[in-house]
Amino acid sequence: TKSPQTYEYIFTMPETACCMFSLFIGNSDNSTTPYDVTISNLMVTEYTSAADMSLTAAELVDDITFGWNLGNTLDTFTDVAVDAPAYYETSASNPITEKHMLDTVKASGINAVRIPVTWFYHMDENNIVDEAWMNRVQEVVDYVIDNDMYCILNVHHDGLEHNWLKASMNNYNTNKEKFETLWRQIAERFQDYDEHLLFEGFNEVTDDNINWTTTSEDGFAAINSYNQLFVDTVRATGGNNTNRCLICNTYATASTESALEQYQLPVDTVENRLIAEVHSYEPYQFCFVEYPDVTT
Repeated sequence: TKSPQTYEYIFTMPETACCMFSLFIGNSDNSTTPYDVTISNLMVTEYTSAADMSLTAAELVDDITFGWNLGNTLDTFTDVAVDAPAYYETSASNPITEKHMLDTVKASGINAVRIPVTWFYHMDENNIVDEAWMNRVQEVVDYVIDNDMYCILNVHHDGLEHNWLKASMNNYNTNKEKFETLWRQIAERFQDYDEHLLFEGFNEVTDDNINWTTTSEDGFAAINSYNQLFVDTVRATGGNNTNRCLICNTYATASTESALEQYQLPVDTVENRLIAEVHSYEPYQFCFVEYPDVTT
């Protein structure tokens, strides 16, 4: 009988792997003899590679070849609050978004998908997002990320016409806490995602008079204030959000030189990680379905 021997082994395995230990000692005649194995002091250490957050805003935008908008799904809303994500996702007659749909998008050559999300019907009186809704948003985001595409996640129709987010300083002072609380939750949920995920602070926010292409100084000031609050809130959550590229919109659909001159890029804690976004529907007849004969 031989005395017990102690061996130390280091194994590298994928996270889904399992293992079985056996010990066979080679003999001089090339045969093997099995031995009982006792495992003690088993230590499992999880190693994860650091998320890549190295691209600047300009480099990331340059890497996007062609984008697609997953509209009229998670951004829809109705006049009735229903505690069922699928009700909203299909209320514009679109099907439930499934992984194979995004696989097809990827196969077509697209490498960036924007996921517009409307949140206000899924927030309680304390501005806390319903867990089922947040989980569903994350599930769809993962469909995009798992296809190695860029994903743009935003706050969408919360700023549409008569909804709560408006371009006025009165609205900002009233709703800044709500806006901050919403973005803190989104940022914290996704703080470990790498640079393939981008946040867009809001969509096309209009003033109290629902002007689309211009507004007053007050309206421009509110847009700049909301953009700064968005950046500050996301950065404060830490993790990969410290260096994440963030998209800051201009006023509604204003694209004139005078309107763009009112835009202020937020002050940031990191350099070259902000993207300015301009929404322009010019020429109007070419952009909208009401004019199907206009093709050039």
